[in-house]
Amino acid sequence: MQGFAEKHPYVRDKDFFYYKLAGLDEFKQRLAQPNSVLVVGFSYCHKPFECPSGRFSDACIHDPEHPVCRQCFIGKCLHALPQQRTVPLLIPTVHYIGEKILEAVRAYPGRDVLYVITACELTLEMFGAWGNITPAAGIGVRLDGQICNTMKAFEASEIGIKPGLTVVLDETQQRMMALFAEWREITHPA
Repeated sequence: MQGFAEKHPYVRDKDFFYYKLAGLDEFKQRLAQPNSVLVVGFSYCHKPFECPSGRFSDACIHDPEHPVCRQCFIGKCLHALPQQRTVPLLIPTVHYIGEKILEAVRAYPGRDVLYVITACELTLEMFGAWGNITPAAGIGVRLDGQICNTMKAFEASEIGIKPGLTVVLDETQQRMMALFAEWREITHPA
């Protein structure tokens, strides 16, 4: 069918998928408001195999003295994030993050709940409809590496069978860390 364009439930900029947002500028404007709360979720798929908290879990000790934690991008992010107005999460399933974002919306009535979550592209596609029906808005960050590329692999990963490791690409890590540094500055003005 000519002229047919697929409509996505997000706006994409490289590895950032914006849900209910026009892009990074709008996200930053909303984040800068005094009533904003940031939910930050990390997929277990990029936890190290040797994670001391267990790979398929919502736990993370992010101990700067632990040799595995020192190498983990998730731990680096958790150390960079402020405690104020921030809800950090480790995501074992796509349903878990949906539930936790809704919990944050209920826990912070009258606040603008925003989120940044890491997930494989398949999950970000599936999250699209959900991401647009919740009152929250945010960014899905695409994972790379050994991602789930079939529904069978995705279903296995949802029950903790994930032999491959995913990663946040270097350029995307830099974008995330810059965003978290801005968030820290917003919550801790000089």
